[in-house]
Amino acid sequence: MLSVALPFSQHNWSEDHHNLYICNDAGVLMSRIGFENSLSSLEQLEVQRRKLGVAVSECLVAIEMAHHLVVDYLLEQEYVVYLIPPRTTDGYRNRQRSSGAHDDESDAAPLASILRTDRASHRV
Repeated sequence: MLSVALPFSQHNWSEDHHNLYICNDAGVLMSRIGFENSLSSLEQLEVQRRKLGVAVSECLVAIEMAHHLVVDYLLEQEYVVYLIPPRTTDGYRNRQRSSGAHDDESDAAPLASILRTDRASHRV
């Protein structure tokens, strides 16, 4: 099972560039992808998933935004997508470190952790 984290920090709710993080069951970062907001760029996730030998049904996606081209693409590809409110991500991050500073990379770990430990508490 892989956790795919798509953090959208408030300063980076970009319409043109996103960062995607793929973690294994232990929370270890397996792959990091920066991609543009286009179909051909979104397909990079498919390439990485295939390289890792994991089926779509084995990829759980945590995302902080419910309405976005990225979400539409993921749902069309039949990924299981969990909406994780940014405040929830903040709470998990604050449990792991005291600094309030964060970026996409520091938000990816809590998002992936949420899917591993508290998946049942969040909606698909």
